[in-house]
Amino acid sequence: MRNWKTALTVFSLDWLLMSGSYTLMFPFLPVYLANDLGCAKADLTFWSSACFSIQFVFSCLLSPLWGRIADRFGRKLMLLRASSMLAVAYCVCIFVTTPLQLFLARAFMGFACGITPVILAMASETVPKEKTGLAMGILQSMNVLGSVVGPLAGGMIAQYLSVRYTFVITTCALSIVPLLSLVFIHEPKRPHLSAPAQDHVHLGSILGNKAILSVLVIATLSFLILMLQASVLTPYVNDLSGAQADGIVLSGVVFSLQGISGALASPWWGIQGQRRGFLACLIAAMISASIFYALLAVPETLLPFACLEFLSGMCLAGIVPMINALLVQVTAPRDRATAFGLLYSFQEGGAGSGPLLGGFIAATCGMWALFVSGGVMLLLCAVLLAYFSPQSLKRPNLRKVTP
Repeated sequence: MRNWKTALTVFSLDWLLMSGSYTLMFPFLPVYLANDLGCAKADLTFWSSACFSIQFVFSCLLSPLWGRIADRFGRKLMLLRASSMLAVAYCVCIFVTTPLQLFLARAFMGFACGITPVILAMASETVPKEKTGLAMGILQSMNVLGSVVGPLAGGMIAQYLSVRYTFVITTCALSIVPLLSLVFIHEPKRPHLSAPAQDHVHLGSILGNKAILSVLVIATLSFLILMLQASVLTPYVNDLSGAQADGIVLSGVVFSLQGISGALASPWWGIQGQRRGFLACLIAAMISASIFYALLAVPETLLPFACLEFLSGMCLAGIVPMINALLVQVTAPRDRATAFGLLYSFQEGGAGSGPLLGGFIAATCGMWALFVSGGVMLLLCAVLLAYFSPQSLKRPNLRKVTP
């Protein structure tokens, strides 16, 4: 790329728009099913779970394939494909009238996956090596900033208008992504693989790399923990506040607190990772996050719970950029989109399992058990990383890898 700062700015805007669009409607999907699509109360849990999970299923299965295609035939082309298809998928959601139609539209969203791995791969090869940590922190900051704007705006829209309007706004926002990418992103030419059979060789070598596999596994566990609260936070906030008229708005505000603190803290984590080592900062982020996550079990009123959500978000913000930077550290540039496709697939697997596990824990043992379990799992992940990580992950700076 001719100007890495311009490219990073465009990547950041793309990610902000995608994250904000997703979280604009995601917390309020059950409200859309009940109020706009006429889903019976007895069937609401089933359709909410089905519509939520199907996108993760398709994303999990297809992300490595899209990543490999991007490495072979062009990452900008893949970015344009995915962003355009995603805008169409959200547009379809405006006109659905039954839960089954929404389920099929969400499945198409999963099929349209591939934006995140491509953006990360292109950013990793665009910015100078000494700026990788900062770049990953900025991208994660845009991601969590979108998760702030989305629930706040979505809560207001759902409360006073209809969730259907969120899909209109989402479609407009996502339509900007391919336009920005088409005009401002210029992909450098690179030699691509000549033999189709080499796909299997490279994919096998990537998964056979212990360092890469360690990053993928820890990413799965991290996203499982990050999503534990997703399916139960809204009713829990309503219980803590005792509010009725503004319950949805309050839920959106609390849902955004981790994003607010994460947007503030992510660039700092990226800089610290570049200076002190990405693995060391990942372990530090997990240990500190485990403390605040477990403490969420203590408050019985909304204000202290909201404060702890904010503090936990500052610690959790260090996890994703460190994982992304570690993957850059141990992956050859020619295989970055494939590696990030695998990472996204593993993350989606964790993200799809998290709400199911969180709902089960909350239903059987209570919300206190969910928060304590999340804290304990984060601490165990940090211990495993500290004692069993491959040596290549422990290097303080990005190593030079051969294209």
